[in-house]
Amino acid sequence: MIIYLIGLMGAGKSFYGKKMAEKYSLNFYDLDLLIEAAEGQTIEKIFATKGETYFREQEAKQLHKTTNLHNAVVACGGGTPCFLNNMDWINKNGVSIYLNMPVNNIITNLLPQKLKRPLIRNVVDKSLISFIEKLKVQRETYYKKSNFEVSNELALGQVFDKILQHKI
Repeated sequence: MIIYLIGLMGAGKSFYGKKMAEKYSLNFYDLDLLIEAAEGQTIEKIFATKGETYFREQEAKQLHKTTNLHNAVVACGGGTPCFLNNMDWINKNGVSIYLNMPVNNIITNLLPQKLKRPLIRNVVDKSLISFIEKLKVQRETYYKKSNFEVSNELALGQVFDKILQHKI
């Protein structure tokens, strides 16, 4: 079984994914790291040299390769569910959890890593909240297709308990 964590950048998909994988003795994978390993360069470099369309194609390719994983948690990129029918694919091949974290928490998480985030690298700090709010509205149609939605770590643990009791 594969559990896919989805949500906006900075929502804590990798952070919580690692914690949950460790707590429940599952394997953890970060889709962005799988892409970087396959491409031999960082996400920022891929965006800069090959563009977003190429990145999204590689993202879907690496996502589809996760079907070979077992008892795993996969942290998807923020845009992963929004392109190339990935959200439908995720739900067909695993269990999806939308980390719907408050925008202020997301901003706090993003500010220290802003330069590594292609979509926000050139957004002025004072405009970041409105940018993230707008992005959330655009992407929520996809995120809301998830099997579960949580807004804190306690709820995430409860969802993991529920999934693992019924699926493994």
